[in-house]
Amino acid sequence: ILSKYYNEYVNEFEELTERELKQEYMMLGLRKAKGVSISKYKEKFGTDILDDFNLNKHIENKLLIIDDDQIYINNEKLFIANVVFEEFVEV
Repeated sequence: ILSKYYNEYVNEFEELTERELKQEYMMLGLRKAKGVSISKYKEKFGTDILDDFNLNKHIENKLLIIDDDQIYINNEKLFIANVVFEEFVEV
C-alpha cells in the first residue's frame, strides 16, 4: 500500500509504503500521553503492533507500558523516549 502525503516544506508529495505508514503512526501516537490504541492500530492496518514491531525489550525494560488497549511511553522514562522511537526509523 502506498499513500501520498503532501510535504508543504518542500512543496512536493511523498509516497509512503505500508511499513512507513505504520512507523509514522507509531511515532506520532507514542508522542501523546495516552499513546496508541492497540485495537485502533489493528483496525487501521489489519495487523498487530507486537507482530509488526519488536517492542518486547522496551516492554520488559518498562520503557513502554501496555495498559488495557493502550501502549504508551512510561512517564518516568520520557527523557529516553528516543530509544523507543529508534524502532520506527530504518537506517
